[in-house]
Amino acid sequence: VLTTVPHATPQGVAILINKRVLFEAGNIVADSGSRNIMVSGKLEGVRVVLVNIYAPNWDDVEFMRRVLGKIPDLESHNLIMGGDFNTVIDPELDRSKSRTG
Repeated sequence: VLTTVPHATPQGVAILINKRVLFEAGNIVADSGSRNIMVSGKLEGVRVVLVNIYAPNWDDVEFMRRVLGKIPDLESHNLIMGGDFNTVIDPELDRSKSRTG
């Protein structure tokens, strides 16, 4: 378990890796606000960067720019990214239409 918080709290993000999966962690980057964690290493011998993001509950472009700008080793590793981005990519598809009547 790689986590942004040392103890069980209601905040923070984590990356869980099954103990049967061969993973060698290298560079670990976590923000002070416990909203993202990035780990570069080898997953079953393949160089990867694992990223988990929990973005603020509003469209925060600067947050995403900051986080994406900090991802290490992109030039030499495959990227696996997940989390809760709390953002709308396409308002027509991603937002509910109000119903009248």
